[in-house]
Amino acid sequence: MARKKVGKITKVLNGIESYSYLMNGIAGIGKTTTVCEIGQKKFGIDGFLLMTIGSEPEPSHIGNLWNVVINDWEELESTIDELIEYKDTDYKDLKMIGFDSIGEIFRLAEEEVIREYNKTQDSGNKVKTINGAYGGFYRGNLRVIEIVIQLINKVEKAGYSRFFIGHTKQKNNVDALTGIEYQQITSDVESRYFNVIKDRVNIVMCAYMDREIVDISEVTKKFKNQEKKIKVGDIASEKRVVSFRDESYSIDLKCHLKHMVDKCDLDSDVIIIELEEAIQKQIDDFGGKSETKEEVLKERTQIKNKELSIETKTEIIDKVKANLSKIEIADLKAIMTKYDFTDFNDVEAIPAAAFKEIEKLI
Repeated sequence: MARKKVGKITKVLNGIESYSYLMNGIAGIGKTTTVCEIGQKKFGIDGFLLMTIGSEPEPSHIGNLWNVVINDWEELESTIDELIEYKDTDYKDLKMIGFDSIGEIFRLAEEEVIREYNKTQDSGNKVKTINGAYGGFYRGNLRVIEIVIQLINKVEKAGYSRFFIGHTKQKNNVDALTGIEYQQITSDVESRYFNVIKDRVNIVMCAYMDREIVDISEVTKKFKNQEKKIKVGDIASEKRVVSFRDESYSIDLKCHLKHMVDKCDLDSDVIIIELEEAIQKQIDDFGGKSETKEEVLKERTQIKNKELSIETKTEIIDKVKANLSKIEIADLKAIMTKYDFTDFNDVEAIPAAAFKEIEKLI
């Protein structure tokens, strides 16, 4: 029999839910409202969950919204774990999770790392800031990055689409090749934290106010006893927009969809249309072949199921029978309900994942 080649030929992912996103923008521009509208319009009330994290205000201005308030890192982890564990039952309709905001994710992660480190220290060596954790020299921050990546990876592997929300500020950056300093609108979290999110989404967009300014003139004003020339003008018109591409690189953006528009109105209906058109054009570029994220995950699950032989499954059943008195029957029944089987007569039909969970009970 011929050997099967490793790997597979990829297809373009189809559907908004197959991708992940970050929308940055100034406070009050309408990021949370727009993200929630995108999720609800595409997937319904039960298909989109917003996590309001840390000190972010609850979205009391939005009705019929499925929202959960997260107060600390432990609560964030336990909520994610529940969404993953009961994905096929209680949360079978959930497609997209909104995270508001990335700044608060990292703040809670820093608090967790400080708590984690202090548990290992005497009272005289406990630290109050992340800079002192694990001996300093950015070691505490690296631990923060590690636990955030672990959390994001869990959500990604479960198949949920992620829509992160963040805030912006203007930063002075230095080009690594030329050494030239330039200004850029980017995330308000520190760059290494921001890159953790940026590297793990398909699209980074930025919402801002697009203004038409007329009657521009140059005036001299005093700043701290120094005179500076600045440009002033009158606002003729303004509208809220969201940018996906910027050839001047004055905004920190990212987009895997090459047919996505440079910018459009900050309107959920418009953004949905532009995303769907860009995805379809990307599919057309590669011969019309596509697959959804859900199909990819099902294929991976099937492969994993094949990795567990009938003999191995039978051995696990024998272990269960031998240790029945030590096993919580309620936990065993919960696993059986989760994977939709009532007995062990048809071993081959029971998913490998179920046996792996059962084995942990022993």
